Amino acid sequence: MARIIILFAVFIVLHLDAVAQGTSALKQGKNWISVLESTAQRILPGRRESGISTNYHFIVIWKEKASPASFFWRGQNGWLSCNIQKVHKAKQGAMYTPDAAGLTASIHKGDTLELIPVTGGRFPVPAQIPDSAVNTLFFKTTNTGWHYYAFKKLTQKPDIIMP
Repeated sequence: MARIIILFAVFIVLHLDAVAQGTSALKQGKNWISVLESTAQRILPGRRESGISTNYHFIVIWKEKASPASFFWRGQNGWLSCNIQKVHKAKQGAMYTPDAAGLTASIHKGDTLELIPVTGGRFPVPAQIPDSAVNTLFFKTTNTGWHYYAFKKLTQKPDIIMP
């Protein structure tokens, strides 16, 4: 009887460890999003004393049934939370315009999303995110761990020179 109890306890510990590792492990997210646009644009300070900054912009299609809980961008300038907005392609031109519900809309499979990393806020980098991960979009749902989409190349828009 004691052997069965010990065996059962070992099984529970191994199972809980596997579950914990499975939910916190970093997983590739290529099956979760399709990237339509990914751009970077430098802002040059001009006569100002501030440094050069880079603005990033992404248009993605959400391909998973579960809604995303959050998106973060890990670029050259740190760990940034992303504003998420549902968008659709404009009837004329190549631009995307916000949906009527905008930021408050719930996200479903097949929705087109605009993601804009924003500075501000103090969100600590989760322990499972490696320091070497740059130019990477991270996201998760309420029921999953972190997923990532690494960008090999971003479309560089022309620099903006401030006065």
